[in-house]
Amino acid sequence: MPETKIVHHVHPKISLVGIVIGIAITLVIGLASFGLWRVFQNRGVSFNFEGPNSVEAGSVNEYRLHLENQTRLSIKNAYISIDLPEGVKWSEKPDVSKVGLDLGEVEKGGIFDKTIELLIVGEPRSAKELKAVLRYQASGITSPFQITDNIPVILRDSLFVIEGDVPQKVLDGQAVPISLRWENRSPQSMEKVSLEVIWPENFILAESNPRPTTGSNSWDIGNLPAGGQGIINLKGIFKGTEGSTQKIVVSLKTIFGGSSVILGKNDSLATQLVQNPLAFDILVNDNQVINANLGDKLDVKVHYKNNYTEVIKNVVIKMTFDGTMFDFKKIQPGKGLFSSKNKTLIWNSGNTPSLLIVQPGGEGILNFSLPVTTTYPIKKDTDQNFLLSIVGEATTDNTVEDLGVLAANAEVNIKINSQPVLTQTVFYRDIISNFANSGPVPLRADQTTTFSVHWKIKNFSNNLNDVKVSSVLPAEVYFTNKVTGNYGTNAPSYDEATRTVSWTIPIVAANSGNITKAMEGIFQVAVKPSLTDVNSSIDFIGSTSIQATDAFTQENYNISLPALKTSDIPLSDLSFGLGDGIVRP
Repeated sequence: MPETKIVHHVHPKISLVGIVIGIAITLVIGLASFGLWRVFQNRGVSFNFEGPNSVEAGSVNEYRLHLENQTRLSIKNAYISIDLPEGVKWSEKPDVSKVGLDLGEVEKGGIFDKTIELLIVGEPRSAKELKAVLRYQASGITSPFQITDNIPVILRDSLFVIEGDVPQKVLDGQAVPISLRWENRSPQSMEKVSLEVIWPENFILAESNPRPTTGSNSWDIGNLPAGGQGIINLKGIFKGTEGSTQKIVVSLKTIFGGSSVILGKNDSLATQLVQNPLAFDILVNDNQVINANLGDKLDVKVHYKNNYTEVIKNVVIKMTFDGTMFDFKKIQPGKGLFSSKNKTLIWNSGNTPSLLIVQPGGEGILNFSLPVTTTYPIKKDTDQNFLLSIVGEATTDNTVEDLGVLAANAEVNIKINSQPVLTQTVFYRDIISNFANSGPVPLRADQTTTFSVHWKIKNFSNNLNDVKVSSVLPAEVYFTNKVTGNYGTNAPSYDEATRTVSWTIPIVAANSGNITKAMEGIFQVAVKPSLTDVNSSIDFIGSTSIQATDAFTQENYNISLPALKTSDIPLSDLSFGLGDGIVRP
């Protein structure tokens, strides 16, 4: 009988005392950490951000940062930050976008106290929020602590003051004086300051001293020192519905951190529109706003009518011309008196007797014409976006109660279109493209000869947007995928499904090919005539078109060049013989 052995497995003994001690240690550590966390989380470190919550825009204000460490331990890596909203600058470091204060270690019982100065600008009656954040770490605790304190700030009236003078009531179409004044009453000098105006709809700026820097509503002031002031004197024409309020909004602006910020604003300037008894308007080619091309004739009609209950006496009508592309040598003034020196055309009772007395309900039309010049006055790259203006003024001997002399004004603007020019040339021997064109010359049936095609765009006075040049290749002509030239961001490309070569250009700059280098797309094609083409010229490229939109006038252009045959190649490549485009066997 085999001997049976009994094996006893010995298990380690777990000491109850050890378990209790381990739990106790864990509890002690946990409670200690929790106690430290509660000490730092709920009390012991105080942080305050104090200062005015209502300020004048453009003022410098003091804000206090106060930290007290009332715990029994030091705090480490203490750091205070304030994100500066748009229009707020820290006087100590005006170029930064954030206040940053590195306190490092603050001993128990330690106090940090600092007052900072903040320049605050912005639109009056707007609000900003200043947010101060304290971040720190406590000994024995890895998690950082954070305390935040905010100050909402309301901007009252601005220290950058804008005032103006506008008549309380104006006649519809009457030119009236307007003055705009500004003053920096803050202790701060400001750079890159501009004055911007939002005019009411249909307002016409007739005169301005000084002239606007941009358009008809923006003036660059530049540096505006403390106590600095200025004025702009204008004449403007209000048009609209009788009884309507015409509001003018004026703002002083500067650049803060790369963004435009309002320093001061006045939106209380306004006038009330009164129906003008003297109706007055101008039409050019039967329109009030038109585009014109080089050499176009401008037929002008000046219409006036007495809507008054009384006669209007001694009407004088004057046209003033502004722009460099009027051809005054060919003006046909009608009955008006033209002054080439002053560039004015005047009708009065002397040359037009019907203007002496205009009865109630009476009206008339005065006619004249003059052409646009046949060339652009371009001498440098910035000569572009040509605008012609005809400004009309009608004055009388009548007065309207509380509104002064009865008068009316009108204006017509003529934008001059650009003149895109597309040329297409073909070369067998081409030193410009560096294509190694090859193949038999004259053309041979069932043999391939390559050529380079040049598309060149010349442009004049205005930028062209969304430009596209395209043409369809005939059946015996093939795109070789070789392209070169000054083609911009997009090279000429080929759509095999439609056999269309196209070239798209986002913008062709004004004066490209005139003052600056022309845009040019060059591509290579291969021609392989068939036996049925022997003794004839074959189609080389279909009609080529250019489509574009004038960035200044919004005129749409669609210009086409006729299709080419191989017999047309000598017109551009003089080295290609007159008979070389005729297919040989």
